[in-house]
Parts: sequence; structure tokens; C-alpha cells
Amino acid sequence: MFIAVQNINYVIAFVCAVLAIHVIKTKSVDRWPSLLLGLNLLILACHALLVNFVAIWGRQNIGGVLIPCLAVSIGPLFFLCFTRAANTKHRFRWLDLVHVFPAALIFFMLLFKRIWMDIDHLIILSFFVYAALLSHKVYLGEAQFTHLSANSRLVFHWLIGATTVMVLAFISEILILNEIRSGVEIQNAKTLLITSIIKLSSLTFLIFAALQNPKLFDWFIDFGTKVTPRPKQLDPERLQIIAHEFTTLVDSNKLFADDTASLKSISTRLGVPARMLSESINDTFKQSFSKYMNVRRVEEAKKLLELSDYSITQLMYEAGFRTKSNFNKEFRAIEGVSPSVYRDRFAKKVRQQ
Repeated sequence: MFIAVQNINYVIAFVCAVLAIHVIKTKSVDRWPSLLLGLNLLILACHALLVNFVAIWGRQNIGGVLIPCLAVSIGPLFFLCFTRAANTKHRFRWLDLVHVFPAALIFFMLLFKRIWMDIDHLIILSFFVYAALLSHKVYLGEAQFTHLSANSRLVFHWLIGATTVMVLAFISEILILNEIRSGVEIQNAKTLLITSIIKLSSLTFLIFAALQNPKLFDWFIDFGTKVTPRPKQLDPERLQIIAHEFTTLVDSNKLFADDTASLKSISTRLGVPARMLSESINDTFKQSFSKYMNVRRVEEAKKLLELSDYSITQLMYEAGFRTKSNFNKEFRAIEGVSPSVYRDRFAKKVRQQ
């Protein structure tokens, strides 16, 4: 069984190392979030290798000292990463060193062989505390990242992923400890194999998501960048040309159905400043960017309501909406009725013809 765990850990270590290098090398004005997340991925890579090392040669080496230290460093790094993302003005102070305390305490206890408390319980406590702290940040919602503009939802999804990792780490650590203390050797622990499979599955999902959406790491690049200043004078003819190019791009690529399509990303594809694109939309359509996109989504939803037998939830996603409450709100604001009532009325109208 442990041979399978070893092989999975080698793959985890390799993938985490590659992702760590990619994230750390990302260039942005504020490098703290990418450095913290990259360091965390590097720790996960080292941790996977050291688990194999200790299982083969035992705990009486540097690996036995570093494994618990690395484990209790994951939560603090996640927490500090998203603390900085939520507040770009946050500057790391001496008080932040409290997050290093668990790792430092374990290191000195193991190095000098003065065990003042149960290390396994300390690791579980650390996982619980940081799972709770990250869960609180998830509870605060996407609003805490609004200053990141188009990237706010992306960062919030990363936060949810990090929180899930910490919750799973907390649960798996308890299960592994219980199995080992029941007399099962670590090499034969089934929970260790299950945990390794979950880690590998999560990394596989992350890579697949990145391949499907290369913008998954864009918030590192944009983090800390300054907003393009608003032009003093805007040519009306130029604004109309931009608006036409914008509508052509949106319609031809169905960008209204892409929840990653933002004012910034579309302006980049058009090669114009985001402020100028926003001004052209307001001037031409008398609507904001978000309102225009919602109108296009409602138009698409109407077509699907009329021409398809999709369920309301299915066509909602096809049209580009991600929550049913927002879909119903926008649809009712434009059409005056709910989507289901609109479909019923259209069906009745067709039968009467």
C-alpha cells in the first residue's frame, strides 16, 4: 500500500514544485500574495518528499523534525496571503510573527528533545485554528476583495479552495492519528493513502482548471497595479468605434456567458484602456458595462426559454448567470416577469397561433 502512497507523493511533490515556481516568478507591483502562495506550494512539495523519506528511514533524522514544522506552516501562509489580498495597505508587523510560533515551538522541541506538549495535538489545533480563520474570511464574502475589481471573484474562489484544503487537512490529520494510535503502522495507514489521493486529485483539478482558463493566475499579475487615469478628452467618434468593436467581440465569442470576462480583460483584448471602454459603453448604450452584459444575458436566456427545453437552472448557466437570485432579479427588472412565467406565456402564445 505504501508503495502507492510513495508514488503519489512523488507526483504531488513534482506538481507542487512546478506550480510554486510559476507562482513565485509571477511579476506584479505587490509580490506578497504570489510569494506567500508560492512558498506554500513549495512547502507542500517538500512535505510530500519528507513523508516518503521518513517512512523509509524512520523519524530519527532531520525529516522527522521538519515534517510537523512544515505542516503547521501551511495555514499561516494561506491566512497571510489572503489577509494581504483583502487589504493591500496591510503591512506585516512584528505581531504577525505569532503565526510562526507553532512551527518554531515544534522545531525547538524536536531539535532539543524537550517535548512540553503533544505535537500531534498541536498540529491538529493549528489546522483547526486556521481552518476557522479562513472560514471566517469566506463568510465575509467577495466584498472584501472589491478593490481588486475584475479579479475579486477569482481571488474569492482561491480563498474557498485554500479553506477547503485546511478543513480537509484538519479532518485527515485526526483520522490518520487515530489509525496510527490504534496500532497501525504509518506505512499501512489507509487514511494516509486516501489523503494522498485527495491531494493529487485536487492538484489535477487545479491544473485542468488552469488549462481551461489561463486567467486563473491573472490576479497575481494585476495585484497592486494602479488604475489607468481617465482621459481628459474623449473623441465621440472613437468611442463609437470602440463600442462597435466591443459588441462584435462580445457577440461573436458569447463573452456574456463567460463569468471570467471582465471590463479589464475585454479592454485588454481590444487594446484600449479599461476606462475608455467603460466610457464608450456608457456613451453609446447609456448603460454600465455590467448592466449591458446582464441585458445580453437576459436576451440569451429569452432565446433559450423560447427555443429549448432546458431547465431554468440549466439555461441560467448557459446565458451566463451564476446565481438564481441574480438571474431572477435581472430578468424581472428587464422583462417584468420571472423566467418561468415568460416561458409559460410564450408557450401559450405559440399554442394559440
